Amino acid sequence: MTHSDPILSRLAVRYRPYSGRLVLAAVLMAVAAASHGALVFVIEHVLDDVLIARNQDALMAVPVLLFGLYVAKGVATAGRAYWINQAGFGVVAAFRQDVFHALLREDIQWQKKSASSERVSRLSVDLAQVDGLAHAFTGLVEKPLTIAALLGSALWMDWRLTLVAVAVLPVIALAILGFARQQGGTTQEALDGQAALAQNAHESLDGVPEIQVFDAYAQREKAFGKRNRAQESQKMREAIARFIPGPVVEALAALGIGLVIAYGGQRVVNGELLPGELMAFLVALGLLNVPFKGLAQVTVDLERAKAGARAGFAVLDRPSSLKMGARVLADGPVVLEGVNLTLDYGEGAFLSDVSFTVEAGERVAIVGSSGIGKSSLLATIPRFLQASGGTLRINGHPIEDYDLGSLRRQMAWVGQDRVLFEGSVEDNIRLGNPAAEAEEVVAAAKIAQADGFIRELSEGYSSEVGLSGSRLSGGQAQRICIARAVLARTPLLLLDEATSALDRETEQALFAALKSLSHQPTILFVSHRLESMKQADRILLLGDGKLLEAGSHEELLSGSAGYRKLLGER
Repeated sequence: MTHSDPILSRLAVRYRPYSGRLVLAAVLMAVAAASHGALVFVIEHVLDDVLIARNQDALMAVPVLLFGLYVAKGVATAGRAYWINQAGFGVVAAFRQDVFHALLREDIQWQKKSASSERVSRLSVDLAQVDGLAHAFTGLVEKPLTIAALLGSALWMDWRLTLVAVAVLPVIALAILGFARQQGGTTQEALDGQAALAQNAHESLDGVPEIQVFDAYAQREKAFGKRNRAQESQKMREAIARFIPGPVVEALAALGIGLVIAYGGQRVVNGELLPGELMAFLVALGLLNVPFKGLAQVTVDLERAKAGARAGFAVLDRPSSLKMGARVLADGPVVLEGVNLTLDYGEGAFLSDVSFTVEAGERVAIVGSSGIGKSSLLATIPRFLQASGGTLRINGHPIEDYDLGSLRRQMAWVGQDRVLFEGSVEDNIRLGNPAAEAEEVVAAAKIAQADGFIRELSEGYSSEVGLSGSRLSGGQAQRICIARAVLARTPLLLLDEATSALDRETEQALFAALKSLSHQPTILFVSHRLESMKQADRILLLGDGKLLEAGSHEELLSGSAGYRKLLGER
């Protein structure tokens, strides 16, 4: 099966280390399957050699025989279940880890186009379906072995009855294949619908304040209800495709049993067959019903696993839109040069022919009216955005020539969103420099003007920040993010509205402290605030889709009408 299906083949090859667990499970499956065949002979023996022959000595041995048989079967079944689940859960965990690894490294623009709730749904719900592969393996190995054991027993007892019984097998096989084709589409639809439902709920729950203040309950409930009903229908179709095969296979198997009863009964009447032989044969056929139904379930498990695996491989196979070179950006001072940079989101350029140079150790502000492209220009440096034209150079080389990891290791970023992770204050500050000493963490917090409030928290630097920093105010969270960037001690520091939640005095103290950093990083920052602009050695003024002017605060204040107009808007 895995050799004929590319998805299953990839899973088998990628997670080959788990195959040993499946081999152990297969050996135990053979033992369990053999017990079914042995049971048929025990029943024949009891009926013909014990009950009909009235052999009391043999009768007393039956309980011991059955107990031993079912102990062996139980141990094999339990062991099989243990190793199958070990393999299934192991593959899912490893696959999920690989996909999470890839998601963290996907370019930012792709991340923005794909809602985080959808990515989480794919990661948690879709990939969980892959454990169906281990259960399908059980069906593909154990069920055929059980069928072979039972048919072998039947053939041993009476080959003519066996031929009558297997007459319906081709019809059962065709039914199973038909259900398999149907199951694939319904499973994928249900997974897609679940991701869409999660995305819709995530949007509404994140926007609860707006929904409440605008009394928009009806609109959002209607939108959620539409997705919810669609998911209900999709799951119902999936359920129907899952539970219909069993009864159909059962009914076809019953037809085979009916034919055997009619033919075998006639032979018993004619004295050609012992009643015990016919009864044991019918037991064998009855037991065959279970593995045949199990084979129908195999198709469900396989399609479920394939649907989940497709979601994972879609992430692993996605080519990066970023061109990356092999040049390593070494530690040390950084000089930036933009040459005729053009930025375009696909609906026409919003910045064109922007050229500038930022020397090592300079503090440069990027300013302009709202929506002009300040943050976008800053985002080209860590390659969160790709310039659609022109060249951005670092230390004389195009940014595309550098290995992305080595490039980003030379810069620290504080964005508009105050991103904190569940854990302690210290854990969050250490994010970019896990090996930093405790005194270095404190020093970075002092530069970020965060040490004072941190010490007032219930457990100081060990205090939990809560989910996404929910236990802190916006200004506190922002200062922890700045401390994180300071502790990284990179030669390039990028601040995108990083002081927007700080008061004037705290902002001034912060910039004064940044000036005192011993490694003198190059600092580029986006700001709308006059106090921040005054702290810059040089200001890049954007307007009308281009770089209008560059100079110090005093130079622009005296010589730039555009700059004075911008300040008048503050």
